[in-house]
Amino acid sequence: MKTLIKLLIKLVIFSAVIYGLYFSLYKSVSEDFVVLKDTRSNGVMQVYTGSYNFIWQGVMPWKYSVVKMPVKNSSLVNIPVKIPSLSSLSDDSYTIKLPANISYRIDKSNMPDISYLNSKNGIENYIIEKASLVCQTVLMNYIEPVYDRNRILKDEKKIIDLMTSEFMKKIPVIGVIPDSVEFISPGYFPDNKYFSEGLAQNREMRELDFSNKKQEILLAKKLIKDKHENELYYEKLLRVSSIMKDNPEILKFIYIDKMGDDIKVIISSDKTGLPAMFNESSDGTKPGVKGDVDNLR
Repeated sequence: MKTLIKLLIKLVIFSAVIYGLYFSLYKSVSEDFVVLKDTRSNGVMQVYTGSYNFIWQGVMPWKYSVVKMPVKNSSLVNIPVKIPSLSSLSDDSYTIKLPANISYRIDKSNMPDISYLNSKNGIENYIIEKASLVCQTVLMNYIEPVYDRNRILKDEKKIIDLMTSEFMKKIPVIGVIPDSVEFISPGYFPDNKYFSEGLAQNREMRELDFSNKKQEILLAKKLIKDKHENELYYEKLLRVSSIMKDNPEILKFIYIDKMGDDIKVIISSDKTGLPAMFNESSDGTKPGVKGDVDNLR
């Protein structure tokens, strides 16, 4: 029996070692690298570029995932370039679009930002984001202060050559080495008339935004005023409550005539319209006309 137990213990230990080595030891070659990700957020936690990598988190596949990513890849992308004066418009019809075929390599020795390495799509989006800034800089003289589509089309070859040169020069800084980039003509450039319509729409949106902010300010002021008036109204109610608390006998002679900006208390009796204590005036004469008594004034 003891022999069987010892054998089972050895088997469990051996299985645990095999399991640990299988799920925590990863080999990579020059054509790939290893990425450790959080399975819940899909965020990149660590990148490994060595030939053999011990990743202890691999033994918990329900919490972490370990994947191999290729160093070389190519993507057909659409690079958007915002026209600054229309950047607030969400309609991408007002955005320049430059289709391009990009072949690239991940620089394993230079990874300033690893967050985008979670997938091929993440890498593509990262390249597009950086390429958009490069292309916008090249096009700036054509899109600001006034957008001119005709000038862009006239100088399109020169512009594409300059964008290609700047792209090859600046993109390696982010840890991506472009092997080649081919801008596919023609790109999409909004018509000048469409640009003018966008300016008008942008102006209307600014005016509407200004009007909304003005309304918000007026509403805030009204709320403050209403709050102050409500506080005064509450104080008046407290005064009425205090009067009734100090003179409980009044309750059998009054009723509430109106609840509004003021509270009017009508004092009445069966015979004269006034309680007995107020039946006669100070000079001994009886009151002539029954009327309202406003306790708040």
